[in-house]
Amino acid sequence: MEKNDVIGTMQRSVNSLQWFHTIVLSLAVISSVQQVINYDIVTSTIILKAEFFHNFIVFLLIVIPFHQGANRYLDETYITENLSVRKFTGLIDFAFFFIEAVLFYIMSLFILNNKFFYSWALLVFVIDVFWLAFVYFANKNLFQKVKPWLFLNVVAIIIISFFLITNILDNNFKWYLLAFILLLRTILDYYYSWPFYWPAFSINKEKE
Repeated sequence: MEKNDVIGTMQRSVNSLQWFHTIVLSLAVISSVQQVINYDIVTSTIILKAEFFHNFIVFLLIVIPFHQGANRYLDETYITENLSVRKFTGLIDFAFFFIEAVLFYIMSLFILNNKFFYSWALLVFVIDVFWLAFVYFANKNLFQKVKPWLFLNVVAIIIISFFLITNILDNNFKWYLLAFILLLRTILDYYYSWPFYWPAFSINKEKE
């Protein structure tokens, strides 16, 4: 098989995994919408559970970079750079991504329960730290590109754990503050990993 044929086959294999990952996350997003927006057939009115809308926003702002980051990582590792990786590495990567996608779906079911919602978010970040540890040993060069994720996830784990364990703050204020912190995490994620998320923008900037 020629090199171009191998790359094409690899691209189709990666795309199939990416689509599967996308489908699971799409179901999670649909589920999250159903939690905060209900349609009353009897009165023909839409009911918005505004008191939990911040959780819905947080959910989207975590899912989006996780989904984009997973796709970019798979592209960068197995298509763009065409890296020589160890056997089964791709399946292990996808296994982590699939587990996280399932956790996101479960997380979406608890948007109306602050404690459980952020507990599942905590688990997502923990799993992602384990995956990043795997990336470090599997491909140190690529790990340098996604290293900011490790720092941000560890900080998120510490902060979420603190809020879940302690009762220093009023419950309502605590959840809003935690939502803001996770929003800030996503902003910092895109700030520090912008060249990885959007390589085309980085190339255009260098040309200027």
